[in-house]
Amino acid sequence: STSPCLRNGIAKQRRDVRCVKLNREVVDEERCDKTQRPKSRKECDNDSCKAEWHASDWGSCSSSCGTGGVQLRLLTCVWAASRTAAGRNCEGRRPPAARSCPQAGQLPPCGPTALPLQQDESCEDNSRYCDIIKVFHS
Repeated sequence: STSPCLRNGIAKQRRDVRCVKLNREVVDEERCDKTQRPKSRKECDNDSCKAEWHASDWGSCSSSCGTGGVQLRLLTCVWAASRTAAGRNCEGRRPPAARSCPQAGQLPPCGPTALPLQQDESCEDNSRYCDIIKVFHS
């Protein structure tokens, strides 16, 4: 049988090895020559053991105004067939985990909002401020 993947493209295959008489009766291992015992495990090529990057959907933009926001997503290296974790077996360039947002024109500009004052109205601070987030690229 083939067991879980070892590394990209390689799995481990194993088989049961028993000591048997000519009539196929299973006997104690001590009755067989240990130097003649076949291997019970070996590495084998396995196309199901191809590691690839899996990316989650992009998260929401970190900014509610202007253009200084960031979107993040989770990247995971997984085996293509089983979608289970593949550790550091992914080859090639890792897709980006962060990007600038919003796309042009999606959010209102940041800064003070000017409202015309009517006579006898009190003045209120209606300012909005943007969060500035620094993203370090690895």
